[in-house]
Amino acid sequence: MVRISLPFFVTEEEKQAAYEHVNKDVLRAIRQAAENIREYHARQLEQTWMMTKDDGTILGQKKLHRLTRSGCMFREERPCTHLPFS
Repeated sequence: MVRISLPFFVTEEEKQAAYEHVNKDVLRAIRQAAENIREYHARQLEQTWMMTKDDGTILGQKKLHRLTRSGCMFREERPCTHLPFS
């Protein structure tokens, strides 16, 4: 069992050695995943958005807001019944 004390630091030499042992396809996939995560969460700051990735994947977010008031209308001569969340 390896115990790591915090804070945990990795030297530049250790990083370089690790990069040399990682499969280049895996490293490319990790970098692409990091970019996708950054892009997705940067857009979450916006109210409503939608984007289409190069592969056709559609991502988006729609901000919904609670109704503060509601009403209804009938064509017949009946009183309007308010909805429970009005």
